Amino acid sequence: MNTTEPVSFASPLSITLFIVTVACLISRFSEVQEKLRQTQSMEAHLLQNCRETEVLLNQRKKELETINTQEVMNDVFIECFDKERNNICLSLAVQKGELDSQLSERKSRLDQFKKEEQQDQEKVQKLCSVINKHKTGQIKALSLLQSSAGLLNLSRFLF
Repeated sequence: MNTTEPVSFASPLSITLFIVTVACLISRFSEVQEKLRQTQSMEAHLLQNCRETEVLLNQRKKELETINTQEVMNDVFIECFDKERNNICLSLAVQKGELDSQLSERKSRLDQFKKEEQQDQEKVQKLCSVINKHKTGQIKALSLLQSSAGLLNLSRFLF
């Protein structure tokens, strides 16, 4: 190779082609750069959305844990309430049995009192009847006595 050869310059067409190519590349680079900026902006926006979603998800998890805890507590409360209700029902059943027994005993005593009262009424009626008979007899006797006494008094006046 000979270094003394003259350097040939590119033709104006090739320079123009080179300039157009560079301009296209610069334009394409600008487009790619703009798309990169848009993509980065979308990525930042999506990342922010992901963070917000993660925060909401964590809040929902806490709420769900709270609800689950409340549900467990409610189940325990209901179980205790059911046991207490069963105890109360059993206690009430025992008390009802005792009260039924007392009521039956009192009815029996009431029936006995009614029988005794009826017997007492019958005795009183018999006594009243006997008293009335005696009274009637005494009234007759008194009447006889008074008529006898009146005759005696009358005979005293006559004789």
